[in-house]
Amino acid sequence: MWFISRFLWILFVYTFSSWMYVSIVKLNYNLEYLGNWLTVKNEPSVKVYDYIIVGAGSAGCVLAARLSENASVLLIEAGGKPLALYDIPLTAPMLQLTPYNWQYKTEPQDNACLGLVDRRSVWPRGKILGGTGRLNYMIYLRGHPADFDGWQSNVSDHWSRDEIAEYFKRSEKQIGSFVNDSKYHSTKGPLPVSDLQYTSGLVQGLLGASRELGLGVGDLNGASGGFGFMETQASCQNGARYSSDYMLSGRDNVTILLHTHVTKVLLREHYEAYGVRCERHGHHFTVEARREVILSAGTIGTPQILMLSGIGPARHLRRHKFFNRTADKSSCGFACG
Repeated sequence: MWFISRFLWILFVYTFSSWMYVSIVKLNYNLEYLGNWLTVKNEPSVKVYDYIIVGAGSAGCVLAARLSENASVLLIEAGGKPLALYDIPLTAPMLQLTPYNWQYKTEPQDNACLGLVDRRSVWPRGKILGGTGRLNYMIYLRGHPADFDGWQSNVSDHWSRDEIAEYFKRSEKQIGSFVNDSKYHSTKGPLPVSDLQYTSGLVQGLLGASRELGLGVGDLNGASGGFGFMETQASCQNGARYSSDYMLSGRDNVTILLHTHVTKVLLREHYEAYGVRCERHGHHFTVEARREVILSAGTIGTPQILMLSGIGPARHLRRHKFFNRTADKSSCGFACG
């Protein structure tokens, strides 16, 4: 009986703490949005940049940090700015209940999500500086090497699994169990990768069972080649979440626009992107790029912006009167991942 009482007490404390945390985050979002509206100009004073990046998620922040080494960059994000409070790993599921998540849900499924309301699964997408890397569970797993075999071009060796592995290695700052494995890991990159500070005894039980069954236990990001099981590593440092937006610290060449929606890519002669049209607090404006416009708004946001710009499946765009005769891309929105 004591076990049930203790369990219910823990459940109550966690539920109340979660409610308090979500309420604080929502309040902060509203205050930050209000402050942004009152104190920040509706449009940037500079209207032309070398690069415009739409979406300040995991990829967008890395791109902005790298390109700003020798060029001016405008980074546009629909969401707001995170607090250090959001770096607590335990709060990941709570942040997904706040305005910092786009609150997407899948379409009702016929053969899946049978235990969910309306058979629809939540699909967390970050609406915050740092993107979904601010909402996820921080697991560091590169993916099975075979997943990248389809990326390689038929006419060159670029994007092969070996080339991609080198980029993973360059980005990594290993501070965990594989710190001495220089063949597959690096300690010089910007992204800290560490072991979990606390693990359950169940972990060793599962790994032991894997060995007994001959399934293998090793480094899925290295020598094991993606096969078997391993103890989880995470993109954390000193027990706190590490998000890609930290790479923007001290970057004077990066201008960040928060709470700003891109509604259209501006095209010259129907195919050359030279700028974007934006909406911020009800105010519409345009900015231009000398070199490139880069869409990094995620698997939902990027196809949406392309289709709003007249680039996408012709039949779908005609129905919504966005069709651009020279930009029929039937795969837009279906092959993004």
